[in-house]
Amino acid sequence: MRLKYWLGAACCLTVGACHRPAPSSSENLTAQPHYTLGKPWAAGKHWFYPAERFALNTTGVAVVQQHGSAGGLTADGEIWQSTSMAGAMQDVQLPIIVRVKNLANGRAVRIRVNDRGPERSDRILAVTPRVAELLAMANDTPVQIIEDENATRALDDALGGPTLEVKAAPLSGVHAESLDGTGAVHDYGSSSGNDAKAVENVVADLPQQWTQEAPGPTGIYVELGRFQSQNAAQMVAQRCSGQLRYGAARDGLVWNVQLGSYTSQKAADVALDLTPNCGVEGARIVIK
Repeated sequence: MRLKYWLGAACCLTVGACHRPAPSSSENLTAQPHYTLGKPWAAGKHWFYPAERFALNTTGVAVVQQHGSAGGLTADGEIWQSTSMAGAMQDVQLPIIVRVKNLANGRAVRIRVNDRGPERSDRILAVTPRVAELLAMANDTPVQIIEDENATRALDDALGGPTLEVKAAPLSGVHAESLDGTGAVHDYGSSSGNDAKAVENVVADLPQQWTQEAPGPTGIYVELGRFQSQNAAQMVAQRCSGQLRYGAARDGLVWNVQLGSYTSQKAADVALDLTPNCGVEGARIVIK
């Protein structure tokens, strides 16, 4: 089944939606910030399936995003700038507001995640050079990411988030598509018309400042999966020689199977690359 609503001019702003030749400078670009979820997309052999999350609290390894996409716009329609307090994640709705902490030194900043990436499945976050400077980080830095639920919901509402689906009269910029098993695309809202100034204020850059917190943890593990069923978790642990751990979780996935810890990021990367050999897809690196 395929369902589409096109109102106004269609614009391909999500990852992989269309080809955009690179402009000579950001002065030639027109920002059209909007809420987006986007299609499933692949990085190498790994697929990512974007889903709405408002209580994200996770760890992983961050890298520096040296440049934006070919068209100069982020996946949610903002103009990518190396000096912005912004970042990219693989499978969340866009945009969201998160606190990022460099677990190696304790520095923390607030950024807006507004783009797709990184394109390596073993890395969880890509940040602009300015964010990396404030965090005093280089590539392959252990980080903690905690979503600001209230700020994210307010941002989504201002940009015309998914609540627009139930409105009687669709607004400019709505695009919804159901693809029967291949993933859904949701683009809502628009920065055109009378609301353009309000949207511009909503997506203004966040303060370029950092706070100091206690560093750590820095233990590097490969998470093979999280499960509701202890039996299912035990099967994966036995098949992959993993460790079974129990921990309370809001989503009910209380059984965790992991490998490690590892003494270096390189060793963890090698272990992650081998996880398909024991039948695991979607394993990731976590910091504990």
